[in-house]
Formats: sequence, structure tokens, C-alpha cells
Amino acid sequence: MIRETCPCGLKSSEFPCSAWKESVGRNSSSASSNLSCDESCAMAKRNRTLAEALDISPEVVASAASAGTSAATLEPLESRLSLIKHAYLNLVWTRGIEKILAEFVQDASRKLHHLPGSKPAGIKFVVGVAAYYGLEAEIVDAHWGKPSVLVRKVPRKLCSVPPVLVSVLAPQYHALVAAAARASSVAIEAIGNGDADEIEGDDGEQEEVDDVDGEDRNASDVKGKAVARSAVPSTSTTTPVNGFFVTNVNQVLEEADLCKLVESLLGCSVTVTWMLSEGSNNCVLQIAEGSEKMDMSEVENLIVSSGESLYNGLVLEGSAEDVELCWMNSRQEITSVVDMNPLKRGKKVGGLPQKVGPVGIGQESKFSALTLEDDE
Repeated sequence: MIRETCPCGLKSSEFPCSAWKESVGRNSSSASSNLSCDESCAMAKRNRTLAEALDISPEVVASAASAGTSAATLEPLESRLSLIKHAYLNLVWTRGIEKILAEFVQDASRKLHHLPGSKPAGIKFVVGVAAYYGLEAEIVDAHWGKPSVLVRKVPRKLCSVPPVLVSVLAPQYHALVAAAARASSVAIEAIGNGDADEIEGDDGEQEEVDDVDGEDRNASDVKGKAVARSAVPSTSTTTPVNGFFVTNVNQVLEEADLCKLVESLLGCSVTVTWMLSEGSNNCVLQIAEGSEKMDMSEVENLIVSSGESLYNGLVLEGSAEDVELCWMNSRQEITSVVDMNPLKRGKKVGGLPQKVGPVGIGQESKFSALTLEDDE
């Protein structure tokens, strides 16, 4: 017996040695033992490409595959991207679902859990993501018009929290789609207006899941953190962005004045989140929720396309030191910063104006010479 492997090295098998046939002059071509690659090899190749795009170590991918909990080994790549897309559109809601499932699989005394009703896209997401945990999901009460999901543990089957969560992959949805397209020629699925039905809780109903963000609203600065940076062209970026990271805002500007200035440049309302660690005067500007009824794709396009005008309006006018595109998560942590060097066509002029402090009694202001009248 001889062992042969497929060209990619994933599969191996043993075949009878045909050397004795050649020795007696028999044709051994009909008993060819060449082992060819199949669909599992193609799937493994796509998984490796995705792991490289997400900087996931091969050990994590291998351990997930051996445990049977890897998203890539449970469903086709297309289905996995649809789950990541739904998580990208509903990140806080997704984390709530993940917390519920994690608590359920870690509680040995519980065998069944009921997840309340949601939109059809949310129901489909829960059913799909339950497989990541080794759980069996069933849709119930669909005939009443308010379907919900029952998840149960399967006897003699290991259930556990997967090493890579869908919510962790969600912020990198666009990069994942691009990597998948390169790996297997999958059509890129853009997020657009047709995805409104996938937004959970936009019909006025409160989703019955715990908020697991544990949002610590104490903002943390980007300094001292490992932040991924990449260059961005003038109209698009492969790195998801949801705001502007503004460095060293001029202290002369009040928050209301800053918002008014930025809103005049963007044409829509914004919110300001201050990064107050280490005494910095940095902030993140984001499009206000519900502004102009834009979806996430439109918000991202507006942010990218407005980068140059915002840079010119703030930096070149002396209102801030720098402006970059960024992604800020729900814990108000900046996880990625996109350099806008191609957009910075001008140069900073002079330094930042100094904040004018109060003048004490009996002291002469350094600007008094500008107001004194000529005695002559």
C-alpha cells in the first residue's frame, strides 16, 4: 500500500501499489490512483484566504475546525457572508444574541432556550448562528405572524462558544467580501437601500435581548492602542469607517461651534464624542442617527467623500491639527484609523490659535496695543 495526497495536501489516502503490474507488462493506467482535489479543498483554501485577511492565526482556524464550531466549516461561504452582513447592520443586537447563546451553552442544567420574535432576517440569522455553537434551532409560532426560535442542545454533541464570533468579523465585512471574491470569484454583495428590512428594531419595537455591550461610556483615546491604519483613495475605502477622528481640536471652539462648522461642510447633523484620556483634546465626529434617513452604506460613502472638505475646513483653517477617517465601536473605542494622505492636498498654515485667557485686575492685555487710540 502507498499513501498519496491531493495537490493541495489536504486529503490523503492509501492505494494498492501497482508496480507488480508494470513488472509483468500489464497496463496500470486503468488503476490510476491519483488523488484529486474536491469541494472540501476549495473550501479550505477560501478559509485560509479569509483567515489571512482577518489576521486570524492558523492555530485558531484549525482548532475551530476540529471542534466543529467554525462558521466556515458549517455553512457555505455565501451563507457565512450573509450572517456577517446582518451582524454588520445590527452589531449591538448581534452581541445580545451571542451573549444569550453563550450563557445557554455554558449552563449545563439548561437544555432548551426560547429566543423571542424578530424580523424574518433576524430569525434567519439566529437559526444560522446557532449552528456555530453546536445547537439545534427550530422556528416556532410562524403561523401566528410572530415567529420565534427555540434552540436546544443535541444529546451527545459538544456545544461551545466559537473561538471567532460573528460580531468580531462584522466590522470587517467589506474586507471579507473582497477577500472572498478574490478567493472564489463570489460576487461582491454591497450594502444598500434594500437592506432596510434587515435592520433590527427599526419598526419601533424593542428587541428582547440583553444589551451586552457593557458600554463603558468613559471614552478612551486612540493613543497607546494597536490601531490598524491604511491609505484611502478619494472616493472609496476597503476599511469600514463610521466617523472622523479629529486630533487636537482648537480649545477656542466650543462644541456647539464645532458642530455648526462641521454640519455646514457635511450638510447633515453630527454628534461629537470626546476622547479625554491623557488630557488630549481629540474627538470623533459621526453622522447623527436618523440624519436624512441614510443607511450605513450611504453614511460611509458620505464620510469618505467628505474627508477632503472637512480636512480643509478644519485643519487648513486652524481649527484642528489633523482629521482622519476611523471606526469607533459601541464602547467608544477607536479600533481602526484610515489615513487620508491622498486627500490632504493643502498644507497646514501656521500653528493653532491660542486660547485667550482672562486678564487679571491691574494687568494689561497683550492685545491692548491694538485697541489704544493714537494720542497725536
